[in-house]
Amino acid sequence: MSMWSLLILCCLCSSLLLVEGTLSCKNEAGKDVDWHLMYKIPKMQPRNENFMQPKGGEYAYTDAKDKSQYWTFSTSDIYKVNNPIAWTIKHLTDKKEPENIMHIVYNDQPPPPYNKTRGGH
Repeated sequence: MSMWSLLILCCLCSSLLLVEGTLSCKNEAGKDVDWHLMYKIPKMQPRNENFMQPKGGEYAYTDAKDKSQYWTFSTSDIYKVNNPIAWTIKHLTDKKEPENIMHIVYNDQPPPPYNKTRGGH
């Protein structure tokens, strides 16, 4: 990431602190938390030495209210509607969204037919 990109990102993020609203990160129960982190477990081929056989939707999770020192494997799936990402961005699909909120959304997955990637997807 270039220095200018980082500066612009910092300015955008700091300006979000000035916005009043009810937006917040959500935990696995849909309750407000200051922050959350999720790590999507990659899909793996079945092998005897693997302690689990991830299918690609599993994730590890922690948030601001988690008292544990460790990440926990979620019982949910990232592709289901009851996960922290889905709860957090639910307002994007709601019909009653306030007009004074701006969204910045980023997706690094190229659109079809550009399905070649340099890895990671």
